[in-house]
Amino acid sequence: MSPVPWKPIVVGVDNSTQAARAAIVGQQIARVAETQCHLVHATDDEIPTRDFDETLHLEHVRAQLPPASRAHVELFYGKARDVLVALCRTRQAGLLIVGGKHHAAPVRWVGGSTAHHVLQTTDIPVLVLGSAQPDFERLLVAVDDSYALGPTLEMARRLVQLFGGEIRVVHASRFPPVTFRGLARKVQRILNSHAELEVVDGTPNAIIDDIATTWKADVVVVGSHGKGWIDRTLLGSTTIALLNKLPTSLLVVPVRVSKAGTTSLLGETPELHPKR
Repeated sequence: MSPVPWKPIVVGVDNSTQAARAAIVGQQIARVAETQCHLVHATDDEIPTRDFDETLHLEHVRAQLPPASRAHVELFYGKARDVLVALCRTRQAGLLIVGGKHHAAPVRWVGGSTAHHVLQTTDIPVLVLGSAQPDFERLLVAVDDSYALGPTLEMARRLVQLFGGEIRVVHASRFPPVTFRGLARKVQRILNSHAELEVVDGTPNAIIDDIATTWKADVVVVGSHGKGWIDRTLLGSTTIALLNKLPTSLLVVPVRVSKAGTTSLLGETPELHPKR
């Protein structure tokens, strides 16, 4: 069966070194996946002021990016979180990438808490880069036995198809399920391999953080579900804790259930109209 085509990738950039890494990773994935990569910079203002020099502003942003990326940056007016969500919807993106900034929790990423906001409002996978540029050789997938399981594993599998990496699947809980064998069978069926499910007793975010560090994972992949921020995250507040602490890149895969009972990666996002 032919691989599912990748949708376009949107990357949020500013004038930081973290944004430069995000641009490199976005274009790397797009090149291998044979899709488009949109580098997007947003101002804080909805409407430019008279003394705002668009050319000078863009030059300042582009100066931090790799030379091959500088000509591809698009400027939009508005809050970064709103612009990124809107662009993902209008361009039918399949992945949003933002660069990590290790500020004190909970404000950590480009534009302050941009990552937290986009995860509340977008229904496409969001890759938040950690302290190092990932090479996608080791993907740690944290799962629970919910409808988010399939799309989460599928997203990890697609990255492995692109880069030939290794997947490690973990279910961490203070109350390990009695029927973990059924969950293990689901994991093997979805991945179409002999990947074994590890069930670990303990606090999820602490276990995931420990395994990601000792195993030297490039990316931790988690699924989210539900409509509210707390309801939609893996095992409640686990994703929030990982966003605030984990130095490794984090890929969050939002999943929603339709009225027909089917799961989907791409849902509705707010009606926004960013200005060019």
